[in-house]
Amino acid sequence: MQLKSVYTPALDRGFTLIEVLVALLVLSFGVLASLGLQVAASSNVQNSSQRLAATNLANDLFSRIRTNFSDSANDQYLLLTQDEELGGAHFATRPSPNCGALGTTCTPAELAAYDLWEWERLLDGHNKITPQGESNVATGGLVDPAACLFGPAAGGAGFYQVVIVWRSTTESVNPVFGGTSPTPEEANTNSCGNATNQYGPDNVNRRVLSMTTFISSL
Repeated sequence: MQLKSVYTPALDRGFTLIEVLVALLVLSFGVLASLGLQVAASSNVQNSSQRLAATNLANDLFSRIRTNFSDSANDQYLLLTQDEELGGAHFATRPSPNCGALGTTCTPAELAAYDLWEWERLLDGHNKITPQGESNVATGGLVDPAACLFGPAAGGAGFYQVVIVWRSTTESVNPVFGGTSPTPEEANTNSCGNATNQYGPDNVNRRVLSMTTFISSL
C-alpha cells in the first residue's frame, strides 16, 4: 500500500511580521533590564568606593592627631575647625612654615595647622589630578565633600569625632539620627554638611560617615 504525503500550508510557513515584532519587543525588554542592572551596579560601586574613601580619610586624620599629640596641638586641631566645615579649599593656602619640607622644624601647633591643610587637600581629591582641557582638576577625593572635627573643649586626651559628608549618585532620605533628642555625637553628625539643599532638595543626596575614637597621650 502506497502512502501519500499530505501538504498542509499552515505548517510550512515562516515568521509573520507580528511574531518578529513580539520577539523584538521581548528582546528590547531584556536589553533595557540588563542596562538598568549595569547602571545600578555602577552606582553601588561608586557609592561604596566613596564610603571606603571617607573611612580611610577619617582614620588618616585620627592617625595625624595621635602622632602629633599634645595639649597645644590638639587644641589647634579643634580651634582651626571650630564651627567650620572642611572641604572646598577651606584652607586656601598652605600654612607657614611648610612642615612637609625636608629639614623644617615645626611646633606641634604648627604641625597641626599643616596637617589640616594637607588632609583637606586629600578630602578634596588633590592626591589625583586629571587634565581637563587647559586645566588640571582634582579627581581623587569625595564628591562635594564636607568634614567636621569635634573633641574635648580644651583639647588633650578624650573622645574625638570626625564627620565626613559627600554627594551620592542616588537619592535617599537624608540620614539624620536621634530624632528629637539626639546625643551630642548624633547632633554633630546631623549638623555637618546639612545646610538646606546643599546636597539636592531636602539633602536627598547627602551621605555621611561618623567615626569616634579615644585619643590619649599613650
